[in-house]
Amino acid sequence: MGNVMEQDLMTNESVLSIRSLSHSYGERTVLSGLDLDVAKGEIVGLLGPNGSGKSTALRILSGLLPKREGTIIWCGDDSTFGGRAWFDALGILFQSPSLDGRLSCIQNLILAARIRGLSGKEASARVEEQLEKAGLSDRRDDVVDELSGGLRRRLDVARALLHNPSVLLLDEPTVGLDEASFRSTWERLEQARDEHGISILVATHRPDEAERCDRIAVINHGRVETIDTP
Repeated sequence: MGNVMEQDLMTNESVLSIRSLSHSYGERTVLSGLDLDVAKGEIVGLLGPNGSGKSTALRILSGLLPKREGTIIWCGDDSTFGGRAWFDALGILFQSPSLDGRLSCIQNLILAARIRGLSGKEASARVEEQLEKAGLSDRRDDVVDELSGGLRRRLDVARALLHNPSVLLLDEPTVGLDEASFRSTWERLEQARDEHGISILVATHRPDEAERCDRIAVINHGRVETIDTP
């Protein structure tokens, strides 16, 4: 990132602030006082080895695990986390695709639109927009199980962006992808950030993925060791 972008990020207020977030599985502590801020339009990477706690942090943010210790502040208010407004604003992309392999590309997006409460002309417009931006307009009627891994990931990104989220959580989003699919996935994510100011928090163990972030939080044993630009 250039100096102008870095200066802009430093002057933005945090959209998402995490303070003293901790979590244990029985006697094993996986998060121990995690502190992190994400600004509007910023891509922040949680970089660490498997078992460092980064995926657990995303599961808490996504509601898949309960928040037991710590504070999560969204848009300056700690009372909004976990409510309807938070989940309406949230997009999620985990390692395992959230697609139905028996349905076509367009059917998957229509289903996702209904789950998000979108219908009618608005839903149709969003679905068509995401198919086009994912480069899947000509594959709209293809069954997902017949797509390559890279094309399935493109569709999964389209699904996560369908409702125009303001915060996007990515957990190892490019695991198993070849170089071309890696690049196309990140080009689409960066395009969405630039167009809509989406704040992105990505958990990864890949240095080449961390280089795509504006800032990197190196996490080990559930704690942030350091935060800096790539």
